[in-house]
Amino acid sequence: MPPGTSRGADNTTAAIVAFAARLYADRGEGVSMAEVAAGAGVSRATLYRHFPTRDDLQRAIARAAIGDLGRRLGNAGLDGVPAREALARIARAFLAAGGSYPALVRGYAKDAEEQAEHERRIAQPVRAVLDRAVADGQLRADVDPALLFGTFAALLENGLRYSLREDAGAEPVAASVVSLFLDGAARS
Repeated sequence: MPPGTSRGADNTTAAIVAFAARLYADRGEGVSMAEVAAGAGVSRATLYRHFPTRDDLQRAIARAAIGDLGRRLGNAGLDGVPAREALARIARAFLAAGGSYPALVRGYAKDAEEQAEHERRIAQPVRAVLDRAVADGQLRADVDPALLFGTFAALLENGLRYSLREDAGAEPVAASVVSLFLDGAARS
């Protein structure tokens, strides 16, 4: 714990970030600091003591998302399984990470260090699995890798938004995301 902080302050900060992440995931940019304070169960003064600006709060959400999702992807064993299972593990990790990831999609990780950390811990492992799926013939080689990545990321973000709004379980939503990405939405 950094000097000058207490476990209570750390818990308050974590509670604010967790609530704000869910609120931003659900509603996007139309969230007021007053709503964050009320929903996190703190006064506005306490919120502003921890996060003097909206940008500070958004960057804290991004840092938390990078850390949480990076740990989950690092522990997912993506290299030791076929690409389809690796994509399922990625989807489950994103959904289990909860509401913080859309903050990254929206660009809250603004400085170069945060963006590099996002690229290294999150985007690169996903790209590696997609590249493997192309090499294995599970994904089309004629589609630009950036489009494959963007399409998968969009399905993940929408699956997360759906799971938060509908209180749906991560497992069935992750399975749907992977099935839609790999098999499409057409009836089989």
